[in-house]
Amino acid sequence: MKKDPKEQIDHNPHGDLGPNGEVPLREKLAYGLGSPLDGFAGGAVGAMTNPIFVMMFGISPSLLSLVGILYKVWDAITDVGAGWLSDNARTRWGRRRPFVFVGAIMTGLWMPVIWFFPQGWPTGLLITWMVGCWMVRDVFASMYNIPMQCLLVEMTPSAKERTNISAIRSYFGNASGLLIGWFWFFTQLSVFNDASGQPDIILGTRWITSIFAVIVIVAGVMPAFFVKERFYHQAEKQPKISLKENFKFTFTNKPFLLLVCFTLIFTIGTSSKNGLAFFTKMYFVFGGDQKLAATVTGFESTLTIFVGLLGIPIFQWLANRFGNRNALMVAMAVVSTASFSTIFTYTPTMPYLTILTGVLLAPATAGMWVVIPPMLGDIMDYDELRTGERREGSFSSIYSWQLKMAFAIGGGLSGPLVELVGFDIANGNHQPMEVIDRMRILLATIPFVLVAISMLLLWRFPLSRARMAKVNAELVRRRGEI
Repeated sequence: MKKDPKEQIDHNPHGDLGPNGEVPLREKLAYGLGSPLDGFAGGAVGAMTNPIFVMMFGISPSLLSLVGILYKVWDAITDVGAGWLSDNARTRWGRRRPFVFVGAIMTGLWMPVIWFFPQGWPTGLLITWMVGCWMVRDVFASMYNIPMQCLLVEMTPSAKERTNISAIRSYFGNASGLLIGWFWFFTQLSVFNDASGQPDIILGTRWITSIFAVIVIVAGVMPAFFVKERFYHQAEKQPKISLKENFKFTFTNKPFLLLVCFTLIFTIGTSSKNGLAFFTKMYFVFGGDQKLAATVTGFESTLTIFVGLLGIPIFQWLANRFGNRNALMVAMAVVSTASFSTIFTYTPTMPYLTILTGVLLAPATAGMWVVIPPMLGDIMDYDELRTGERREGSFSSIYSWQLKMAFAIGGGLSGPLVELVGFDIANGNHQPMEVIDRMRILLATIPFVLVAISMLLLWRFPLSRARMAKVNAELVRRRGEI
């Protein structure tokens, strides 16, 4: 098939790219290899928070949700700081790669620290330790994650190639999810049993997290060595911008505001049901059996990873064929359907049926994170047309900030929702049936309604493929690349 000459000119401003902006395979793989760092670092904590702090130490779900809000607020602040600092950095190695290198090493080294607390501490001291460790870890994780998000945009000016790179990143991310899904199960292996022969989950968590930390360091530094910042020659000439101006310019970008509002509502809808899902499965479907719960969780993770991998090329094709917005609409429709399916799949007579909901969610979730990063890239190109500056760090960090605030709000609602319907951790496996029924109804309806609202916002997103073609053509002309 003959290539479009205009596309070849527009997307080949750098001699080391292909005729349509294609990035060398080695560079794509290095980027993908480093992408799961946040999944490992955050997933290891998320997998064990309820089993250890709620089920083992009896901490209230509402109190833990409040702690989660404080943690996410801090996490959001560190993201904005990392984005602003990397936008204004000028080094011989570029703006992003020094942050990626240091952030990967420090994140990995700090990961296991949270679990090395003396057993027997009172609740207040435990929570103080947990929050303090999270806050330090998030400084290092933000130092890594935000520059990594920027690198996706800076690797190529081609919108299609950004989608392809995002797909490769999703393959690696799904692979990391496979290990995270079995994390709880790994901590209960017999090798970690105590003197009485019972699983020592805290000891197991310390060892498994330490192994994950090594993976984080080795894989995380790869992008710093092999990924190129192809807009650095342009960015180093622009003046540095203050944090106040950074917020001002970013929030005057209307497509960005629409994407932010969409993500905010969608994320609150899906994350607010996490506590409901955990306790519904734990005390209704699994009858309080931790071993069964961990085993089913592991099998669900394994199966959904492979189903998710199948979803990546499907949504990659949908995005390249019909545009990112339309592909994302399809993903949201699937998420909404999967959320409502818990009414039928969460049943104690068939505990493994819960896996079906995960199987339905997996391709849509994978596809969503194939599509959203290139949409952010389109917004950054549109912003350059408006302002004449490259501010990848600003957009990436503020998007990440609102995403984490949405997780904070949703997570903050999760614990109170569980207790609002009457759940009491003191009742253990003997929660009243009317409490279980209320949990199941909220679990099915909250995500369904909020995802539907987010789809209405997404439909108004204005940066279509045709419009972005015009934007990129004008940027090429301005840069003098033709």
